[in-house]
Amino acid sequence: MIVTVAHPTLGRQEFLAKGAKRASAKLTPWLQPLLLVTMWVAASKGERPIVQDVYVVRDFRPSYYLGLKFSLKVLTLLEKATYPLIECRDFMRSTLLLLRSVKQKTLDLRELKRLWLMFELLLLAFLGVKPDMDGMKGQDLSTVAKNLERTIYQFLAP
Repeated sequence: MIVTVAHPTLGRQEFLAKGAKRASAKLTPWLQPLLLVTMWVAASKGERPIVQDVYVVRDFRPSYYLGLKFSLKVLTLLEKATYPLIECRDFMRSTLLLLRSVKQKTLDLRELKRLWLMFELLLLAFLGVKPDMDGMKGQDLSTVAKNLERTIYQFLAP
């Protein structure tokens, strides 16, 4: 299994977890999305280092549907927006704080929309894109979020 990790100082990194696709593999439960982990890796003859062991530092998986959907959407954009060898320490710290607030309590849809808007603005700032917020004054949260998301996808398009 190839494991993609957003590292705060090294950017997006990929590792090889040998045998992790087997249900009985000891690494499989610890290589899931939304887990903050410490990994021990070893060099390999190939291009990707091999995961030797994993220790879970914090679990960011919410137990309610909307929170999980929110968090997985954040992960999808993180995978597209982080690049190898680009430091993202402040961005990752802010994103983890946001994910922690989603996990800690069950939030209603309006609160999640507000947090989503915060994440989109954080991501755009990380990417160096300044959205036209003056043109969005007076719009509801959903419309502003859709406009920001469109801006993000336009920027990330190949």
